[in-house]
Amino acid sequence: MVRQLRDALLMDKRRMERETHRANTSFNFFHMKSARIEDQVMLNLKILKTKHVAGILAKKILTMRDAT
Repeated sequence: MVRQLRDALLMDKRRMERETHRANTSFNFFHMKSARIEDQVMLNLKILKTKHVAGILAKKILTMRDAT
């Protein structure tokens, strides 16, 4: 009886350890994925900002050229 209870508790412990390991693996995966998405968003913002500044400069150059 005691042995069966001990074995059952040990099986429960192992099951919970596996579930915890799976949860940690999923958490780490999604954390890494969100960091990549954040990096991509920041890069896209930099690209958009650069394109915006380039557009403003192009308009100024055209305006200056047309004024002469």
